Amino acid sequence: MVIVGGTPDECSDYEAELRRTVSNEGLQDCVLFTGNINDMPSAYNGLDIVVSASTDPEPLGTMVIECMAMARPLIGPAHGGAAEMADHEETALLFKPGSADDLAESILRLYREPELRQHIATQARQKALLTFAVETHADAVQALYDSMTGTATPKES
Repeated sequence: MVIVGGTPDECSDYEAELRRTVSNEGLQDCVLFTGNINDMPSAYNGLDIVVSASTDPEPLGTMVIECMAMARPLIGPAHGGAAEMADHEETALLFKPGSADDLAESILRLYREPELRQHIATQARQKALLTFAVETHADAVQALYDSMTGTATPKES
């Protein structure tokens, strides 16, 4: 298991608790704390499953888009950005927020079902490329502008 990312100052006690638990359970050879990583594509490429276990709804969840674009199967909470961007059992597995049992079941399911893992990864990448591409966003902003101003701009061929 790899825990990726830096720890904000307000969460340093929680990180210390996690590190103590890893040590007390003798899991030092199984759990890696990376700290901050600037090369996220390399980090995603090294993962079989990506878990976003945020307990508070994240409004955007950039990491959800990143892992979808990198074709990494995602397990995320059924709230916030993960729930808005991913489709349960199609482009991610979404678990009940705050339920460690539901999260664990989702992890075990993707571990035991490689076909589902591959399906989610493939569908997630397709959705990310279609939904989050710069051109798609530019077209949506232009359409909103057109609807607000009552104008239409000609499409280039």
